[in-house]
Amino acid sequence: MFAPLLLLLAAHCVAAETVLGVVVFTRHGDRSSKLFNPTHLTTLGLNQVQQSGTFYHSTYIADGAPKQIFNISTPNPNPNQVAAFTPDEQTLYSTGYAFLQGLYPPRPQESTPELLTNGSTVQPPFGYNYLTLHGENADAPESIWLKGDVACPTYLNAAKTYPQSADFKALTASTQSFYQSFAPLLSGLFKDSDIGFSMAYSIFDYLNVGFVHNETIRANVTPDQLFQLRTLADAHEWALAFNESQPERSLPAQPFIGKVIAQLNQTITAPSSTKFSLLVGSYITFQAFFGVAGLQKLSGDWIGLPDYASTIAFEAVTNASVTDSLPSPDDVSIRFLFRNGSAPTAPLTPFPLLGTGNELMSWADFQSKIGGNQIVTASQWCTACHTNSTAQPFCPMAQQNVTTASFNATGMKPAVAGVVGAMVTLGVAALVILLAALLGLRLVRRGSTQPAVLPTTQAHQVPIMTKEVSHDGSSAARTML
Repeated sequence: MFAPLLLLLAAHCVAAETVLGVVVFTRHGDRSSKLFNPTHLTTLGLNQVQQSGTFYHSTYIADGAPKQIFNISTPNPNPNQVAAFTPDEQTLYSTGYAFLQGLYPPRPQESTPELLTNGSTVQPPFGYNYLTLHGENADAPESIWLKGDVACPTYLNAAKTYPQSADFKALTASTQSFYQSFAPLLSGLFKDSDIGFSMAYSIFDYLNVGFVHNETIRANVTPDQLFQLRTLADAHEWALAFNESQPERSLPAQPFIGKVIAQLNQTITAPSSTKFSLLVGSYITFQAFFGVAGLQKLSGDWIGLPDYASTIAFEAVTNASVTDSLPSPDDVSIRFLFRNGSAPTAPLTPFPLLGTGNELMSWADFQSKIGGNQIVTASQWCTACHTNSTAQPFCPMAQQNVTTASFNATGMKPAVAGVVGAMVTLGVAALVILLAALLGLRLVRRGSTQPAVLPTTQAHQVPIMTKEVSHDGSSAARTML
């Protein structure tokens, strides 16, 4: 007789969980080989990323979604609720656009025509939803949140030590004959001396792309061989992104964590602010974060490279009653989830961070424990990386404690930040141009005879070649995608 009463009491004691917002970080989809620049998303890759966006639409946005975000606009987006950021590189920029089209898909049947004064009407093209995607130029301070490894000597010098390690030398010796078996397919693209473990990722990437798009490679590489190539690339790239005894290798995770916390903070503390944040980046940031968060201690699977279009998500959730106002931050928890790839059957699975054994971490603990590894200002990044004005021209200004949003992960709304950043940039530009005129100098981009282009967050869809560590330990131009 007491069963109905107990059920009623339980319903009152345990409120349903409410998702307040989500931050999603995605890798690009299938792309062309990095041996041939510029790389670009293939049609397959565009579909993979768009399908990933569709998955997040059905999970967090759509009416009836199992985890529909509180007060999220649907079916049409509210631009104030969605924030999207990507490095200004062709492959990653295309990734962001494709994901957003899946997140808020076109609705041509509901497009509202525009009535002109002459009485005619104009129909919107294709019914697309045009959400803003902020492209961060490699020379702009905002670039560090998603590409914290670029032009960072501290990271580069730490990564250079891996080829000197016993593990690297042992793998190089034990796999040499295996790599040499692919020499006929690699001839003309790799020097004979480079065909080995020192080029593990580059060789895997070329043959992996070819396995999908090149009939000759598919006919001469077996799935087992491709799996072995990937396993070796996993080991090589993990070693560059994380080493517990050399935390400098995971430095790219620190500004990324700062950006994640900044976006979550907007969701948790501002009722009309961002509810869905999209960040686009490279696999090195995935691996560096996995290491810092201790996920490799759960399973050796975390050492592997994430599949194309893989995503990680950070949910801000509460069990407190939510009406028109947000709950106290003390009642908010963060859940980390990972989805490997974009296949319809790929689950979005929660995992505990830092070995806590609990998939939920209070907002306060997340800020102090995960946030203990964060970089929140460009000045901090410049100092940690020992980066000078030659490598990153914004560092001198950032280290003078300039407090615009451009230099702070917890800054103001993107639209306002863009205005402030533009005014600062114009002021600096005017001063530099004046000095150049007085001294009879002409401004040029480093390594180029073209006039310099001042830092911008606008999208040019031009691939940026960055200084990275080559697999022989030397500094070479390589883009980690």
